[in-house]
Amino acid sequence: MDELPAERLVRQITERHGRELDAHRSEINEQLADFRAHGRLPSAARRLPNISARSFEAEDIELDLAIGVREVAQFGSINPDNPTLVASVAIGAARTPADGSRRVRVYLSAGEEEAWARAALGPLWADYAYRVFAVRNLVDVYPRFFLVLVDDLGRPTLAPDDFDWVRAGVGGTTAYPQKLAPMNDAALRSRLDRDGDVLPAADVTCGLSSVSRSTWGLQVLSTLADELALATQRSHRTYVEEGCQLDGEALTVRYRWHNRRIDANQHFGIRVPLESFRADLVQRFGSDHPTRAGRLIERVMNEQGGWEDGEIIDGTSWTELPPQT
Repeated sequence: MDELPAERLVRQITERHGRELDAHRSEINEQLADFRAHGRLPSAARRLPNISARSFEAEDIELDLAIGVREVAQFGSINPDNPTLVASVAIGAARTPADGSRRVRVYLSAGEEEAWARAALGPLWADYAYRVFAVRNLVDVYPRFFLVLVDDLGRPTLAPDDFDWVRAGVGGTTAYPQKLAPMNDAALRSRLDRDGDVLPAADVTCGLSSVSRSTWGLQVLSTLADELALATQRSHRTYVEEGCQLDGEALTVRYRWHNRRIDANQHFGIRVPLESFRADLVQRFGSDHPTRAGRLIERVMNEQGGWEDGEIIDGTSWTELPPQT
């Protein structure tokens, strides 16, 4: 089976920086052992030195990668009988101009950020990890964060659905998670498809959320955009957006898939009436979590059948979600 671009990049990072990353993971495991022995992390927890490296995609970009661990019992519905901590990977990057002037902070591509996080966490933890988006990243260039919850034996777990991502270390005022797609654990992939990306917390109300339809639509669109940005890294096709509209009533996306193997372009469109889609999510999953909604839309777009299976309008094959009966 051909190696996907995302897998290839993780392998390349591991081959070049594996010794440094292994040393950081060993240090984190020692801190987990301290926590297991004493019920808390050392008051002066050892701060791991950042890993500095050059981007694999742009030679003029250098990145700093910071790995750490902290206690999170106060950040959500954590089972007191199962001590839980959070391991974090923070990625910052800067470009050095050709004229030698002051470095400019920039972001790596979403695909390379994810690859570095996966390589840093290792395959077991990476399958349970979340990319965490902070609103402050929209207005300025701050480090990107990836978090995974682990117990004191280093066993990873999904986050509770009331987890406070901001207080857990991301910063800013608002943040939301996006689950990384498991690359290794097929059972976890099935579980996520069936039950969603987070664990239900006892004090979280199920059903339709209180946010307005327009706000919910923006949250869904943000998740969808992030998922599609990574789609090329996860397959042999390239996603190309041709138009996107969110009018408060529905989300409409026109796009095409370019298959890099057969050099073919297929034009598609998807329309998602927000009200009926939210109701469908509540009926199927018990809540209208926007992260799940965005991932479901991306999956439908990615797995859409033959071009001729949709309603053909002006050369574009259209579908609607939820499907009309």
